[in-house]
Amino acid sequence: MANIIKGILITPNEKGTEPKIYNFECNNYQDFYTLLDCDTFDIQNRNFNGINADIYCDDEGLFKDNNQPSIITMQGEDVVEVIVGSVFICKHDEEGETISLTDEECEKILATVRTVGLADKKTVLVANL
Repeated sequence: MANIIKGILITPNEKGTEPKIYNFECNNYQDFYTLLDCDTFDIQNRNFNGINADIYCDDEGLFKDNNQPSIITMQGEDVVEVIVGSVFICKHDEEGETISLTDEECEKILATVRTVGLADKKTVLVANL
């Protein structure tokens, strides 16, 4: 039986990115490879508006041709990190198991991102993480 994990999916393309609330049908960790269209993935933890969340992302995304930015992390005026390719944002429980975001957590996280132009592409900017 599949586990449904509610989170935020960001999939960049030639027109830009649009984060959306997404119910991910996950049978095992290998389903993340399909969701993110990658061979290896990484999990990065960030605090979004007081919510401790996990970002699943393509671990080799920066090495791929034409991979568009999905998240730019800023600290003040400085770019701290760029994550490219598709990402899925969810969270984990006390045992480290991946679990869903609540509707309220999704809305709080979406409130921290905004769409900006970057080299004629729209990209999601997550400021001051």
